[in-house]
Amino acid sequence: MELTLSQIYQIGGALVLCFVALILSYRASEKFLVSFFVLLIPFQIVDTRYATLNVVLAFLFSFFLYLRKSLTSIPLLPALAAILFCYFLSLTQVHPVQNLDHIYYLIALVSSFLSMALVYNFVLKLKSYEYFFNLVHVLNVLVLLYNVLQMWAGDQYSINLGGGISFSIVPARTGDDLRLAGPFGSTMPGLIAEYLVISILLICYDLICSQNKKKKPYLILLTLANLGCLIATGNRGGLIGLILFFAVFLMSMSNVLGVVRVIKLLASSLVLFVVAAVIVVNYTSYNRLFDRLEGTEIEGGVPDTRSKTWPAAIKLFEEKPLLGHGPRLNLFMEKEMDIPDHTVMDPPPHNLYLFILCTVGLVGLSAYVIFFLAMLSRVGSAIKGETGDVYLDNFPKLATLLILYFLFDQIKIEYLRYTATDYWQYAYMLFGFLLALSDKKKLMLGNRQNSIDSRFGSAALA
Repeated sequence: MELTLSQIYQIGGALVLCFVALILSYRASEKFLVSFFVLLIPFQIVDTRYATLNVVLAFLFSFFLYLRKSLTSIPLLPALAAILFCYFLSLTQVHPVQNLDHIYYLIALVSSFLSMALVYNFVLKLKSYEYFFNLVHVLNVLVLLYNVLQMWAGDQYSINLGGGISFSIVPARTGDDLRLAGPFGSTMPGLIAEYLVISILLICYDLICSQNKKKKPYLILLTLANLGCLIATGNRGGLIGLILFFAVFLMSMSNVLGVVRVIKLLASSLVLFVVAAVIVVNYTSYNRLFDRLEGTEIEGGVPDTRSKTWPAAIKLFEEKPLLGHGPRLNLFMEKEMDIPDHTVMDPPPHNLYLFILCTVGLVGLSAYVIFFLAMLSRVGSAIKGETGDVYLDNFPKLATLLILYFLFDQIKIEYLRYTATDYWQYAYMLFGFLLALSDKKKLMLGNRQNSIDSRFGSAALA
């Protein structure tokens, strides 16, 4: 087979990156490795049918940090192990010829669990946890720049840099459904809309709690850019979720803000949204959000865009309700051969819970429910008590809110599609961050209580 110049560059680049990754894993600091990994998550520098570079790096960095005793714990390990066990159980429902494609899926899933562990262990040791907020903001800037490039490229899969070299990019939705799709290797506007809402809530929390006044104008501009991109996705659920959860966020932060600042934030947020809407509607072609909102119809209690996919998924679930049809319902080998006993789900249901029921059944859904309940319980248990640190004291409330938003938003989309493995890593990286800072607050409260107890004990002995 004759390779094109672009393919030769890609193969050469992949080999160089693998070599560099090995050197970095052995020599670089934990701070550098985790920061590099987080910033790379949405982008597919090397993307194959088997795995992305990010999947490989998750295993590589975790292995070397474990050897260095920097990675010492995996949060919620029993719940994660239960989820993985359910996927192996679902493998019994597929023909052996399919196993290889399903194994690729499970490898990518484990890499997302490792991304949670990498971030959790790193953040738990950070002295200045505002560093990770700043890192997430830098990631947000990179994603926004990618979005701008995607708008420019339109339906093109690459941007030509000249000399036979091109920059691959995920194309936007085009034609009659012109919408921003963002990075994360997926063409789903729903996922990037979810990411943008999460980013906006993190920025707002940082705006309220940060003592660094110099960065606040930049955070406001970042909020404006995120709002603009959210409108460009044309995603109705994303906008509805932002309105609902931003209102809950302000109520949860009223103890810090007070009534007057809450009203000011509401007013300024509305102004920012209007400015973003004017820019996107008048100066880009990605202006379908308000038309889609106006044209929304409900059919049998279900949104019009889900009126066929949800009933089809329910019917598929009823065929194998206990263990599902297997980890993946869309395989690479579908285009190469006839697969015996293979069930195709096309299109996917656009609902995480139906997707899980179809793939790993009631047993798998139960494992996911346990995982999310365990995470909510763990961050929720840190809400009470005060350390005197504004960032830490209110963070468990933000963590609870973000997890609930994620679960709410997944009613309209499923992050577990194999084409969105980079988003899996982002989601679990976020979970690791939320768990780490919540646990950090509990550790500080525990240390303070031990200090008080020891003083009383010393006084009693005296």
